[in-house]
Amino acid sequence: MIKTTPTARSLQPLLERQMSSWRILRLFAQTPRTESDFAARFDALGPNERSFLIDFYNVETERRAFERICLYWNVRIEKEQIWPRED
Repeated sequence: MIKTTPTARSLQPLLERQMSSWRILRLFAQTPRTESDFAARFDALGPNERSFLIDFYNVETERRAFERICLYWNVRIEKEQIWPRED
């Protein structure tokens, strides 16, 4: 994946942004449909990929991007928050 800054990311053509987001989202396709497995997959993403998803979904936090991914893949999120993990 090409590393981009937020400014450059906003200048990418819409089709290119959509293709990049789908490349990232496909990583979740073979992930078991549980919140904990999706959290582990999300944690494995690089910081640029997480930043791209925040920008793509037009949300403020990684948590909100994670929720949108779970919604997309129809993964139920429990009321008790398990992600982001506390280190």
